Amino acid sequence: SVPSLSVTAIQGLATFDDPAAADRIIARYRNLPPHERPAAIAALVPAARVLACDLSAEAVELAQANVRHLGLHERVVLRVGDLLAPFDEAARLASVDVLSCNPPYISAARRATMASEIAAHEPALAFDGGPLGVRILQRLIREAPRFLRTGGWLVFEVGLGQGPAVAQRLAANGEFVDIRQVANEAGETRVLRAQRR
Repeated sequence: SVPSLSVTAIQGLATFDDPAAADRIIARYRNLPPHERPAAIAALVPAARVLACDLSAEAVELAQANVRHLGLHERVVLRVGDLLAPFDEAARLASVDVLSCNPPYISAARRATMASEIAAHEPALAFDGGPLGVRILQRLIREAPRFLRTGGWLVFEVGLGQGPAVAQRLAANGEFVDIRQVANEAGETRVLRAQRR
């Protein structure tokens, strides 16, 4: 089962000083199943300490098995919970270098018409972005600044056609600068990056 929600906070991702390297990491991250992402980021960035969570206990168990198999358990912490709540601790606030998320971003109407071969293999929470598909994205934009250090990055996936509007929401939030849209091979924005003011 693929996780319904995956949040990864990476401490010490020096490659963000090199935008080209950062874009390569984002591209690799985007093409992995969510339960493989925490371990992949830890493997790609040896100095990183990765904190990851998911609403699905089964998804967290899959990710933990992957982390153990790769011998990364000392640098990857996995918890079950909603969005950023599992790491809402004083020690984590204003300390995260990179916070990435693979949120549900499909609208309720679009979910009803999804191909059965996709919908049948994923939990409903993996897709449920609310009536317009942006409910979790809006929460992420509101909640992320508490966790990010000044100069830290928020990186997250968006659905087809959502990029420009969500980028505007990031700008309107007032807590982010250097907002960038990362396009896929077809030129469609699928990832947003924004730096904490």
